[in-house]
Amino acid sequence: MLDSLDGLPSPHFAAGCTGAIALTSGLEGLTSLRSSDIEMLLEKCQQAPCGKGEKTVVDVSVRRVMQTVEVGVQWPELPSVLQEVEQQLFPGTVLRAELDKLLIYRPGDFFKEHRDSKRYDDHVATLVAIADCFHTGGAVVFYEDGREVARWEGGGGSWCCWLTSSKHEIEPVLEGYRVVATYKILAAPSENQIFPERFALQLSECMPAIRALLEERHFV
Repeated sequence: MLDSLDGLPSPHFAAGCTGAIALTSGLEGLTSLRSSDIEMLLEKCQQAPCGKGEKTVVDVSVRRVMQTVEVGVQWPELPSVLQEVEQQLFPGTVLRAELDKLLIYRPGDFFKEHRDSKRYDDHVATLVAIADCFHTGGAVVFYEDGREVARWEGGGGSWCCWLTSSKHEIEPVLEGYRVVATYKILAAPSENQIFPERFALQLSECMPAIRALLEERHFV
């Protein structure tokens, strides 16, 4: 029965694998990235900023990663990914995705614990798709009340979606390059919409108690 709990979908994120995204704008249809391709991409990049209060600043002690909006992405599986995100995180809600930017995490690059900035009122989540490029490290770690509650370590061809309200960090990349297409996930209003933040909080609060009960010898 404890194994069944481990198999439950995470209330903090939805994730899967669809195959590699393809990059455009000088790298037509490229799905597998070599060192020379990364160098070409980095020429289009600038240091990514981060939010500090009401300001947007560059602070490499908080966030160190390169970004560009000059590279397009082809991801035919995106509609099916959105359907899966709807089922797992936003039942009763119609979602759409807007490509935001391409991020390149070099060895040592990271993003400390933070919440994603909401761009619009209907901006409810962040979706990332990992390009096919060797790397180690760079896990996404989710926090509640200062403690780690979940983590995701996706490789090339995988994707992950989390709520804009989720506190998380990107751990330092150890080797290689972590190339990530990021999307803003927007929700159309719906009378049947379930509030995922409330659901995630309630489920995460209940899980320790459920586990403790199941571990008791006399509990049936």
